[in-house]
Amino acid sequence: MTPRVLVTGASGFLGRHVLACLATRGWHALALGRTPPTGLNPTCFLPLPDAGNASAIRAAVERAQPNAILHLAGTTTAASLEDFYRVNTLMAAHLLEAALACNPRPRILLAGTAAEY
Repeated sequence: MTPRVLVTGASGFLGRHVLACLATRGWHALALGRTPPTGLNPTCFLPLPDAGNASAIRAAVERAQPNAILHLAGTTTAASLEDFYRVNTLMAAHLLEAALACNPRPRILLAGTAAEY
């Protein structure tokens, strides 16, 4: 069975490199985010217009049925503290909640930036 990996932040610096690495290993990667990464098969992109939308995140995780979730999404700048919190904290919390509902539960890697401190 080919491992399925859900990658957030796949159009960012780290995410693009992770997608390329997964592809060379033959893993099935699905990207969750606001914009599709360049060169990704459109069927492997799950749009997420609002990082704080728990039901949209849950639906995407259910659709992806991942063996692993690599949460690489985040922002280093935001218009307000609320936006910063929504993108960097709520999205991670919603991903964890969605993963708990999966059977079997996926492994999860949460990555962050110095901007979160």
